[in-house]
Amino acid sequence: MTDINRALNDIALIRNQIADVQLFRGFGPLVIGLTGLLALVLSAFQDAYGETSIIVPWIVLACISAALIGVEMWALTRRENGVNAYDLLWAIVQKFLPCLAAGAGIGWIIVSQEPRLVWLLPGLWQVLIGLGLFAAASMLPRNVMFAAAWYFVVGLLVLLLSAQNQEITPWAMGVPFGFGQILLACLLYWAPETRRGVS
Repeated sequence: MTDINRALNDIALIRNQIADVQLFRGFGPLVIGLTGLLALVLSAFQDAYGETSIIVPWIVLACISAALIGVEMWALTRRENGVNAYDLLWAIVQKFLPCLAAGAGIGWIIVSQEPRLVWLLPGLWQVLIGLGLFAAASMLPRNVMFAAAWYFVVGLLVLLLSAQNQEITPWAMGVPFGFGQILLACLLYWAPETRRGVS
């Protein structure tokens, strides 16, 4: 029985290693681009109507975006990979999970314990998205590194600019995220690996 368990563990390990280096084709450019447009619309709305609670709508938008992207990831990965879909999805989620958990934890701590520091959140979240994309780089098309660099550099710039007056603005959230998502959608659409079917 020990040999059977060892063999099953070895098979599971091999499947995880294959999933870890396989090109992930579960991100649909259309939905990712849509989340970017939603971010720009939310920024314009908050700016035009002087929304006082700036951060709460962004948390709601982040949840909606994650749900849309997650549903499409599941559908595309099942269509492309069949029985290996679960392993591939779990491999990509593992890459992003630390950054997502850090973003949620930092956000909750700042909003609940020290709301005066809420101006830090846009830049921190953007840096974390960039780090998540860098972490998943081995499973994504090579050109996605440009989107990772965008989020990382722009997140630091937003932190620098927000530190001047320690205030949060809708555009500090919307422009980096909106254009970052649209850039990511374009890069995924034009990626040579996905267009030629190279994995």
